[in-house]
Amino acid sequence: MAQKHEIKSSLELLKILREQNGQILSENEEDLSCAYTINNNKIVWLPASGGKGIVFEDEATMREVLKNGVPIEDDNYNPFKSNQEHLVNIASEINYWLKILSEKLDLEIDVQKDDTAYYNAISKKVNKIDPQQRYMDLFIPLGIFIGEKMRRSKSAHWQVEKKYGYRPYFMPILMDGNDNRYLPWYRLDQHLSKKKFDLDTYLTYMNKLGSL
Repeated sequence: MAQKHEIKSSLELLKILREQNGQILSENEEDLSCAYTINNNKIVWLPASGGKGIVFEDEATMREVLKNGVPIEDDNYNPFKSNQEHLVNIASEINYWLKILSEKLDLEIDVQKDDTAYYNAISKKVNKIDPQQRYMDLFIPLGIFIGEKMRRSKSAHWQVEKKYGYRPYFMPILMDGNDNRYLPWYRLDQHLSKKKFDLDTYLTYMNKLGSL
């Protein structure tokens, strides 16, 4: 390996670990990635999630490379990762996101309104945006709006949950007094990708779904 490390699929690396009887060397408490020793003092590094890992020439090379960050590019756009600055302390950022939603839809946003006519007005504004662009523009702010509706109906509160992988990030969730967990974004991407998005339908779906 000219670069002293090689990126491989997680399936390939699991096969190598089985064939070479890989032994665990360490586990990173920050991202839950694991390092294993294999033949010739090489190191297999596997993330907690993600389709790829790395084979390093030796432990010193692994430490040198990883101190500058994991050299694997995420394959897909992740809106949570891209907006960490305004999601880590979500409880104090609600108004920021509702303002973003108002600007994107060119519509006054009021979480106190519960009538079908208002939901239809939001849906009409959403449907003016191309389905492929809705995910980029609306996934986070619309999820925050939906989350605020759920927070009130479930007597819940906002907090963040750490998601592990190449680059760990924090995702907002809702928790009620009985430690029930609610995720406003559950399948929201699928609903936004439909030709006609219907907010009332999604809210009804989420209320029936309950905690996750």
